[in-house]
Amino acid sequence: MDALSNLHSIRADVIEVWDPGSLSYKTIQETIVGLPPATLNSIELLASAIGNDPGFFEAVSTGLAAKADVSSVDSELATRDTEIASKASLVELNTELTTRDTTIATKASTVQLESQLATVNTALESKASSTDVVEELALIDTALGSKVSLVTLASELLTRDSAIEARASTAVVASQFATRDTAIASKVSSVTLASELTTRDSAITAIELSLAQREAAFTATAPLQKVISGGGIALRINPAADVVAAAFQSGKFRLQSPSPGSVELQRFDDDGASPTNLWQNVARFRWNSGVVGGLMQINAFRGIDAAAVLCQDNLNVQNDLHIGGNLTCNGTTPNPYWVACNCIANGTISFQRGQYAIMVSKRGGDIAYDVSFPAHPDGDKYIVLISSNEYHTFYRSHTSTGFILYIRASTNGTVAQGDGSFNIAILK
Repeated sequence: MDALSNLHSIRADVIEVWDPGSLSYKTIQETIVGLPPATLNSIELLASAIGNDPGFFEAVSTGLAAKADVSSVDSELATRDTEIASKASLVELNTELTTRDTTIATKASTVQLESQLATVNTALESKASSTDVVEELALIDTALGSKVSLVTLASELLTRDSAIEARASTAVVASQFATRDTAIASKVSSVTLASELTTRDSAITAIELSLAQREAAFTATAPLQKVISGGGIALRINPAADVVAAAFQSGKFRLQSPSPGSVELQRFDDDGASPTNLWQNVARFRWNSGVVGGLMQINAFRGIDAAAVLCQDNLNVQNDLHIGGNLTCNGTTPNPYWVACNCIANGTISFQRGQYAIMVSKRGGDIAYDVSFPAHPDGDKYIVLISSNEYHTFYRSHTSTGFILYIRASTNGTVAQGDGSFNIAILK
């Protein structure tokens, strides 16, 4: 057998292949999809299933050919759907029947109709007969015959015409109207009358203006002032005078001077959580001639619409100052050191940071230095801070203007074991 060809059969009782879905080996029969069930897995079982009928498939084909195709069925169903849609629905039919029942219920029944006809017959029987009507007409004719005749009526009309002719004629009436029109024409016209009224109004206005410009019989007391203008006399506050009052109020605020040395801005406290219904101080302005002159007293101050309150002058706080936030400075802050410096081993000052200058000079071959500075305000009781990278650092012979600094090694010798540099700081 050629190992590279598949021309030969493989025979075995069981052949298994790898199934990646279950990650296991399965027989070939297990991996084939769609195998027939046990009741149809042979030709004999299939023949038995169709009743051993050799013409089964021909009969099925003939039956299928006799059936209507899908398009015909769809068309027939569409036609029936259209006819069904054109019919009234059960709800519409019920509504129509209900409407008809209601209409029938409103009609009169046979009994009611017979009752109505009986009522009509009774009414007809109560009417007058033709004989009664003839008699009534005869009576009317008799009454008409008793009325005035046409000749009498004509005579009456002639009498009335004679009376009308005795009245004034149209010419007489026209003459009377002409006389009246002449009298009316002799009266003043509406234009002339309006002109006369305007003249009188102007004279009255001039008189009123003259009266208004006359000084009234009263005297204005300072700071009030009388002012006479074209419109009359006005009363105002003299702009050059002083106004004296116990208080000046606007809304809930007032300006009041409770003493000769102060003036207070107050607000009436009648609202909020706990109103006192009293005038409360907003700010007090005082005059202190012995110190600074004018001063202001308030419990708190803050900007109106600015992020910070700006003080454009020096600010001197004489008592304690507490800051709740951060403290920043664009200039220099007060120096806490009277003198301060860093020196190297030979006494040369590397830099200074104190308020005043310090002088350092090395003493001979010893590791000792003379330190001098301006006189300290605390005399010789100042605080000295000294550090170095040697083992021992101390000072002696201190005065208000200096001291001697000593640096020693671990054995207290005078030979430096480090680089010999040191720092000096004296607090204010």
